Amino acid sequence: MLKTKNKTLYIILGVLALVVAVNLIRDNLRGERSFADELLSFDPQNVSSLVISHSDDVITFEKVSGVWMVSNKENQKYRADQSSVENILKDLSNIKIERLVSRDKSQWKEYEVDDSLGTKVTLFHNKKNLGEIVIGRFSYRQSGYGGVQLSTMVRQPKNNDVYSVEGALSFSIKRDFQNFRDKTILNIDPSVVQQIEFSYPGDSSFTLSKNNNQWLMGVDTVSAGKVNNYLYDIKDTHASSIAETTPEQMEQFQLKISINNLPPITVKAFKHQDRYMFITTQNEAILTDAEYLFKRIFVSKQKFKN
Repeated sequence: MLKTKNKTLYIILGVLALVVAVNLIRDNLRGERSFADELLSFDPQNVSSLVISHSDDVITFEKVSGVWMVSNKENQKYRADQSSVENILKDLSNIKIERLVSRDKSQWKEYEVDDSLGTKVTLFHNKKNLGEIVIGRFSYRQSGYGGVQLSTMVRQPKNNDVYSVEGALSFSIKRDFQNFRDKTILNIDPSVVQQIEFSYPGDSSFTLSKNNNQWLMGVDTVSAGKVNNYLYDIKDTHASSIAETTPEQMEQFQLKISINNLPPITVKAFKHQDRYMFITTQNEAILTDAEYLFKRIFVSKQKFKN
């Protein structure tokens, strides 16, 4: 009888040991995901400011009256590229852990999440810290059917663990101050435009005016569809970069868009070497881009004729 009880006890202990072993193996195969369910937990709508710091460089974003402003450590402050900030918040709020890469602090430099190579992002609601993360090295690998899987190495500032997360966070975050500035040339609602004036060197200037639902060039009717297509093509136009020089006495092209009961919107363009510089009433910066953008905005009268 006693032998039977001992045998039963051994079986029970053996089963328990097997369960423990299986759980340990399963955790290891999962890449020890259980160490962190999520790295950041916040609502993008609650973020009133964020700070991106890399080595000795610091870029600060602050929402002022619903508009994101960006400033650097020299306290230069400008309107930020709104979509860039919103995309950063969206990406950070949707971080998905792929696996735990390392728990060894000595490997931080290899994954570019140490103090010298990592880029730290801190989120705030007023002065309350909502979370922070260090963005490191970007990597990619081939996936099935010719696809590419993008990953970024990240770490929480007070934790040794380095994780691989989905996506290319470093692309949207590791940028210089000028790249975060607003580069809007035009932002208009085509439906409320009443007049478009093209002022060009020589005798190629012309004006389009709206009369009820018709568009006129002088006294001649032009294609309303072509005018609308043009306005929708330029309604949200951005340059690629901020100009570092001021236009001198160069040939000037001007576009003036008039809207009822509002000040007109004016864009001036100047050719500078192999690029064009733009000055617009919708942006305090002098902007620059290639010739294709110039030709998209400053078109000829032939574009609108029937």
